[in-house]
Amino acid sequence: MITVAIVGSGFGLYGLLPAFNSIKQCTVVAICGKKTDRLLKYCKAIGLKDIYTDWKQMINEMNPAVIAIATSPDRQFDIASYAIKRGIHVFGEKPLTNSLKKAELLAQLAGKHQVQTCVDFILPEIPEWKKCKALLDSKKYGSILNINVNWNFYGYDLKHKIKGWKTDRERGGGVTSFYASHVLHYLEWFIHDFEIKAVQSNTSHESINRAETSLIFNFRKGKLTGFVSVCSHAKGLNEHRIVFECERGSIVLENKNSVADNFEIWVTDKKDILKKIKCRKLKGKNNEDERVKYVQSIAQRFIKAVHDNRSMTPDFSDGAAVQKKITEIQRSFSKHE
Repeated sequence: MITVAIVGSGFGLYGLLPAFNSIKQCTVVAICGKKTDRLLKYCKAIGLKDIYTDWKQMINEMNPAVIAIATSPDRQFDIASYAIKRGIHVFGEKPLTNSLKKAELLAQLAGKHQVQTCVDFILPEIPEWKKCKALLDSKKYGSILNINVNWNFYGYDLKHKIKGWKTDRERGGGVTSFYASHVLHYLEWFIHDFEIKAVQSNTSHESINRAETSLIFNFRKGKLTGFVSVCSHAKGLNEHRIVFECERGSIVLENKNSVADNFEIWVTDKKDILKKIKCRKLKGKNNEDERVKYVQSIAQRFIKAVHDNRSMTPDFSDGAAVQKKITEIQRSFSKHE
């Protein structure tokens, strides 16, 4: 049985803990975080007794096979590097760190110490996303000519006036790191090796730490062109839409009023007939965060990779590749600030 320890009393508690706790091949032995009533109540309900407030103490005393981290990016580096040097496999959150140098160092350390790693990019775990990629890879509608991404929502920290790391670029926040890291990863997953061509950003007055809240950029891969718009201060909106314009039709992947649920696939052909593609949904528990079932999917693959001693994707090398794109974007719009 593979032992798992978790760091984080936010998403670590309501995202990672239920996900890993539901996997038969592993057992959660400890969690580190603030001893809130919510954490204590949940841990008592599932019989988790070892609760720490010091992650280093938890690692030293529990010596888990795996550590799963859900902290701010600037803190994740210290925890992950400490664990890797002790031969502990690491499941990390996105973005991997708050700097390219740290992200690349983590990937190098993982290779040196021969540990398995994973970054929690959950969107490709969604059945509709897998189906969309299969359609694109099959070339049923021909090669992709253009990709148009529009993701608009009202960020939780903006809405609730929270002065935290998610609106602090130095700590790994801002729409580019915290949200568009998903986009940068899934574009690589869909098409590989694209180049970013033009970047614009803006900051809402609601961003307490002044990190950017909207991002626009163009990209290209050969003759394929693309456009991305991500906005975290779109009041009244919650929508994510990706349009793949192909030689013989289009594929639309979209959802509303959710982060990861409610996705649908629509396809058109030369006759402009719109058709919905059916997919079997992943089922979760009614009282759980909607993301848990997708975290469980990627975590299950990670635990299998640890058991088989084989690498998986997305790993820390993928996380570092995304960090490189994040850095490229930030350097681009920083020149105009």
